[in-house]
Amino acid sequence: MEYVGLDASLPMLDLARGRWPAARFLHRDMRDLSGLADFDGVLSWDGSFHLTAAEQVRLIAAIGGCLRPHGAVLLTIGDAAGEVIGHVEGEAVYHASLAPDDYRSRFREAGFLDVEISLLDAACDGHSLCLAWR
Repeated sequence: MEYVGLDASLPMLDLARGRWPAARFLHRDMRDLSGLADFDGVLSWDGSFHLTAAEQVRLIAAIGGCLRPHGAVLLTIGDAAGEVIGHVEGEAVYHASLAPDDYRSRFREAGFLDVEISLLDAACDGHSLCLAWR
């Protein structure tokens, strides 16, 4: 398999490169997927919910353009629509989410055939997940 990672944070990229030296990592904002295509899967774990709801809608459409037929995407999401400020390592961090049914609608509009959502999944340390495939 070939892995490509994106992050806007250089320290996070350095950490990832140290852990997975065979992967390719790009210093890039996740909202810019231009020039990326033909992936079998896209994963955003604890990433995309730092975007506004409107930015997430645009990201979903962009991800649809990056995937091969039968490709899948897995995102961590919020369990309800809204915006909150959380804290990570003492720093204030913005989080936003669409309502679960809005994620379903947006993924279907982007050409995804099925969307599964698991809210506050105990097997994933309480994360809410959205899995969609073409």
